[in-house]
Amino acid sequence: MDEQARYELSEKLGEVLGREPAATLMACLPPDRWDRLATKADLDPFATKADLERFATKADLERFATKADLERFATKADLNEVHHRFEVLDHRLEAMEHRITSAFRAELNAAVTAQSRTMLVGLLGTVVAMGSFLLVATGIS
Repeated sequence: MDEQARYELSEKLGEVLGREPAATLMACLPPDRWDRLATKADLDPFATKADLERFATKADLERFATKADLERFATKADLNEVHHRFEVLDHRLEAMEHRITSAFRAELNAAVTAQSRTMLVGLLGTVVAMGSFLLVATGIS
């Protein structure tokens, strides 16, 4: 049923039943075709409202207050879109993880290199000073 057919049905019901009963009846009809409504199997990943809250945006939660609301109003296309958004988010998070890891490794490498240079210069200075001290102490000039 398309929007035009829904409108015509609403108008005819309004003529026969009156505006308020027609509006009530139209509110009880699904917002989309029956074959496009989600089944319980489609909603399996969303076991509870808490599960939905972990993966949905605030706007999604305002639209679907409970699992029952989700079952009544979500279409397969909606669920596919949500699934696609989660996949995109997973890829973005994975890319961010790689960037953070590579930045950490670069910082760690720079810190270890600087520390090693400092220790090497200090050790070399100590060896030169001890050698000089030994030469002076033994009387070799």
